[in-house]
Amino acid sequence: MKINIFTAADYVDASNGKLIIVGAFDNIETEKCPFLFKPFGIAIKIVREIQDRGKIYKGKILLRKINTHKAIFEFPVEVKFPSEKLLKIMSINIAANIGGIKFESYGPYRLVLILNNKIVDFIRLRVVQKISSNKILKK
Repeated sequence: MKINIFTAADYVDASNGKLIIVGAFDNIETEKCPFLFKPFGIAIKIVREIQDRGKIYKGKILLRKINTHKAIFEFPVEVKFPSEKLLKIMSINIAANIGGIKFESYGPYRLVLILNNKIVDFIRLRVVQKISSNKILKK
């Protein structure tokens, strides 16, 4: 299998064979921490390869601050490829809209996709301090 898309976004949907991604991001701005960031969606597009026929991949998506092992968020993932010789399915789309994620502090985070106990992809997210318009005007 090959991961074509793995991203965080404001909204995601995987219906009618299409993967819809609205507002993909990797920086999150906030005036203060801790804070609840919402909306938060995760989109994945996995392309099958010949050796994937009939296989099931189980795993999870983890979000954690870099240099820590404590997961802020964990979401189970299961990918099943059909066993038929002539596959109509070229790829599998996964979309998960999470209500909100609580970020305790500024800094770098990592969103990790783990399948069959292996990290198959990850993205870096960064929580940065937003400068309020009042502070900009006073300078």
